[in-house]
Amino acid sequence: MSKNESEEMKNLPIITIQGTPEVISESNQTPQFATISLSQPAPAGGLPIDYIFTAENNAVVGEDLVVDLDASTNIVSLEPSADGIGGVVTIAEGATTATVVTLPLVDKDSDEEVLGVQLTQAEGFDIDSNKNSFVVKIVDEKPVIKYSGGPNLISESEQNTATASISLSQPAPSGGLAIDYIFTSEDTAVVGEDLTVDLEASQNIDSLTFTPDGTGGVVTITEGATEATVVVLPVVDNDTDEEILNVQLTSAQGYNIDSEVNNFFVKIVDEKPVIKYSGGPNLISESEQNTATASISLSQPAPSGGLAIDYIFTSEDTAVVGEDLTVDLEASQNIDSLTFTPDGTGGVVTITEGATEATVVVLPVVDNDTDEEILNVQLTNAQGYDIDSEVNNFFVKIVDDLPEPKYNLVSGTSGDDLLIAGIDFDAVGNTIFTGAGDDEVDLFGGNKNRVNAGSGNDVIYVSSKDRVFGGAGDDEFDATDGMGKNRMSGGIGNDVFYLGKNDRAFGGKGKDKFFVQSGGGNILFGGKGSDEFWIVNQEISQFPNTIVDFEVGNDVIGILGSSSLGIDTSTLKLNEVDSNTEIAFSGKILAILNGVTGLDIETSIVLA
Repeated sequence: MSKNESEEMKNLPIITIQGTPEVISESNQTPQFATISLSQPAPAGGLPIDYIFTAENNAVVGEDLVVDLDASTNIVSLEPSADGIGGVVTIAEGATTATVVTLPLVDKDSDEEVLGVQLTQAEGFDIDSNKNSFVVKIVDEKPVIKYSGGPNLISESEQNTATASISLSQPAPSGGLAIDYIFTSEDTAVVGEDLTVDLEASQNIDSLTFTPDGTGGVVTITEGATEATVVVLPVVDNDTDEEILNVQLTSAQGYNIDSEVNNFFVKIVDEKPVIKYSGGPNLISESEQNTATASISLSQPAPSGGLAIDYIFTSEDTAVVGEDLTVDLEASQNIDSLTFTPDGTGGVVTITEGATEATVVVLPVVDNDTDEEILNVQLTNAQGYDIDSEVNNFFVKIVDDLPEPKYNLVSGTSGDDLLIAGIDFDAVGNTIFTGAGDDEVDLFGGNKNRVNAGSGNDVIYVSSKDRVFGGAGDDEFDATDGMGKNRMSGGIGNDVFYLGKNDRAFGGKGKDKFFVQSGGGNILFGGKGSDEFWIVNQEISQFPNTIVDFEVGNDVIGILGSSSLGIDTSTLKLNEVDSNTEIAFSGKILAILNGVTGLDIETSIVLA
């Protein structure tokens, strides 16, 4: 080479190439970027640059990797040579940098591949000998599957579900991902007998099959999914033994199973649902014709067709149904039928399908017999349910005339008091002053009691014809099990009222909350402050409730469980009648707002 030629070579513009990153993964689909830099813009028509694959190269374009020309920049073309040992890449006219993007292809070969490229020449340019090549390693890390779930304890009686969760570090391939699974040696549960798979509630599951020998099966994850769930539900059977479901994944083509997160364990217990039976008041009068109500509570809804419960009249029972008392089935709730055995020793009461609460209302019959009668009933049996031995009695004494209440004075202390009717004071006709402190007063089973709870955050359970005043503090009033005709006043503070039927509740000063339940027929006064009137709470009350002082823009109406009941802004109706507003759903009046018109569902009613 002459001296002049050597000088010309020194003055040529320079080309360099750099590749990043040095390792890419099939499983993560990591792209690789080869950046070509020119010290002078590419000439008109572009700049062709010859390249070769280096000696360490064993990657095959089209099999192990592919060039993504759409993602590449300033690349006019990339043409491989016929012998496959290199090719030509053409840089766009005027460009000083260009990038070639390659992506690894997922294959069944677990060996590593190496891509090695070296630039060799370009007319009018010099290749920097120190920066003329790059090497990238293509690794074959398989995507990972994790398998877990919960809860670990479900109950036949409660019918709660367990969910197995399958997580993929890479989306399931075209056609879905089939994963083999086995039931471990600890597994004792039989699918179809002890549990069922709820495929409708499951997510991203194309299919779930079982091997003929029952030792496992295959679950197929939906194409493109990275998360999937399988929901299992216990089957109610006559076997009281516990069953265990224990599942592990074993293999999935092209994926690894995480050995540390690969177990779905659930214990299925056979606790029967429980029935509680109680009621009150314990004293009713022929002359006053006041009623007593037996309450039946189920820890699990009554099954299809209703729940038949056997009952007996105990040895203490002297009352005769039809002579000394009658059953008011119209006033009773969730009772399909009530029958008596031919010998008069008991009978069967049937609870309405789906109900968890039911009541039987009894009314005394006026007769010429001045003797007291006693009604004493216990439940004995219900298929698939246990009777709570500690809460299983309905006791009522029937008298001709109720004794005049004595109005005994009962006083608390300056501390936190717990006062229970029938234990700490007579159940009927007391005047109770609890004083300061966070007090709790339970009047259930009594009637005609008066309570002044004083200052503090107090809790008062009312019964029948009670008059209670919370005083200062954030008080709680519970009339859920009451017999009605109670008057509750919150006083100063943010008070909460849980209402049953036929009561009056006064919130007083403060941000008060009223929760209406199954009975209804209550009269509600919010008082001063921004109050909340929850007129529906997962169930619709039998009778509408009247709100006397609802203030638009300050107070709010609440409906809890709206979606499950089918209540929304389109199904809820506002009817203005005689300057009042009736809130109705499905032809049933839920509440009456006295003196209120122009109510806006969007601003005054909360659906939750």
